[in-house]
Amino acid sequence: MSKVRKNPLLEGLSGKLGETHAYRKIQGKMYMVTLPEKGKPLREDQKVFITKFQRAASYAKAAVKIDEVRATYATGITQKKQNAYTVALSDVLNPPKVNEIKASDYNGQAGDEIRVDATDDFRVVRVRVTIYDADG
Repeated sequence: MSKVRKNPLLEGLSGKLGETHAYRKIQGKMYMVTLPEKGKPLREDQKVFITKFQRAASYAKAAVKIDEVRATYATGITQKKQNAYTVALSDVLNPPKVNEIKASDYNGQAGDEIRVDATDDFRVVRVRVTIYDADG
């Protein structure tokens, strides 16, 4: 991606340049980008990611329409994640990770303690633990 700087001929320009390049404005800066090749069928992992991204985008779009949820995601705004929508999108695309499970105090009785250490790029609200017997 080539950055375009102080070129009055390209000021306000956007769109395709021939069949191989395009000009795009990203966060207020102008870039010349190479267009992707057309005609290649998508791999299965690409299709899975596109579906996952579409679902995350739908969630983020709906989430920022709710004042309380938007305010919560606004607390996660950083230089890279510049608005609540981006924080919500990232929250869905990057699920929490379980780092450690300590079940040394668990003896098979309801109320026995199981400790779970989980982290997330935004926050962990709750962790659900389900225990199955040998028969499922």
